[in-house]
Amino acid sequence: MRKRAQKTAPFLLAPLHPVSYRVTLYLVMIKTFAHKGLEAFHQKGRKAGIQAIHEKRLRLILGLLDVATRPEDMNFPGSDFHGLSGKLAGFSAVKVNGNWRVVFRFEGQDAYDVNYVDYH
Repeated sequence: MRKRAQKTAPFLLAPLHPVSYRVTLYLVMIKTFAHKGLEAFHQKGRKAGIQAIHEKRLRLILGLLDVATRPEDMNFPGSDFHGLSGKLAGFSAVKVNGNWRVVFRFEGQDAYDVNYVDYH
């Protein structure tokens, strides 16, 4: 009985070259939420505490807020980013839809008291 020659894939015969990958890790920058429904949506994907039509926009806003290191990082096109005054001095807001806003403040490079509010 003849032995069969084993075939080896050509890529296995090539010399191995060191490969390096660049990995960027982003730490979650949202530290606290003032709105429990928004917190559940962000952490577990639950939509019970938010308007269903706002889901896509809120996912975008929270994703950007997670990687933002200062309030001005949230000034993306269509965000209607603005600082607040009066009782909410020190907070900033971005538009979700209509009268709805996501309001937040920064301490250092972290977002705190993230809220989902209807301005009317």
